[in-house]
Amino acid sequence: MVGQASELSLWENIALGPDGAFYISDHNHRRILRYADVEGLKIFAELPAYPLGLIFDSDGTLYVGAIGRNALTPVNGPDANTIYRIRPEGKPELFKEAKDARLLNGWVRLAPGRLLIADSIGGTIWQLDTKSGELTKFASDPLLDTPDPTIVTPAANGLKIHDGYLYISNTARKTIYRARLDPAGKLGPIEAYQENARADDIAFSPKGNLFYTTHQKSLYVILDGKSVEFSHDPAIRGSTALIWGEKDKGPYVVSDGGMFASIKYNGGPPDKAGLTEIIGSPY
Repeated sequence: MVGQASELSLWENIALGPDGAFYISDHNHRRILRYADVEGLKIFAELPAYPLGLIFDSDGTLYVGAIGRNALTPVNGPDANTIYRIRPEGKPELFKEAKDARLLNGWVRLAPGRLLIADSIGGTIWQLDTKSGELTKFASDPLLDTPDPTIVTPAANGLKIHDGYLYISNTARKTIYRARLDPAGKLGPIEAYQENARADDIAFSPKGNLFYTTHQKSLYVILDGKSVEFSHDPAIRGSTALIWGEKDKGPYVVSDGGMFASIKYNGGPPDKAGLTEIIGSPY
């Protein structure tokens, strides 16, 4: 483990910054953390809302999706989705009130200035134009929604683009989907790519293999059409997101120490959240 929270927390997502550092959404403490090998873990920005997914646009600006309540324990406040913009100096500003969104989660950059965001409730992927501030529906499909609206598990969750396809993890359906992107960025039909995969976040390795976290105890990789357990390290308990760093180092895995499972599913006492580098992946 290369970085660990000083107190219990839900570390939800991670992005690689243009400076080579990792940026982590610390959900219940309403802040963005920055980790660099030399400097260690520091607070980069504090927000008035609870952050979930985050991404850097091509100009180095960080965008963060947030909600008005703590996803772990309901608190007073609006259940509103907002998007914050954070310049390199770390000062956040409200960029967009996403009034029609329900739970903004994973992000991916479609093109400079065009960002896609998975909505974990309602079966929608949104497109954000960072120049105009316009937020529009990019895709809407029942396959991106939950099969059972009574469960608390998110539906559309992680997003990645690889070899001309958009990949979408649907945690509630335990399926990773994909759809082809044409040269103009228009999405084709959505199809199942990997079933029986309870994926939270997804990421492709430098060798082109798809890895996924489970928000449980294991990290998986898809090899020859099969989900193979890659790591069961206790340090990644409650794995929420993963990423590769500079010079193909990694994967780096963000975990909440089992905090979400402890609160939502009576999963036992949680550990502290952390960032773990898994060394020596052959995939």
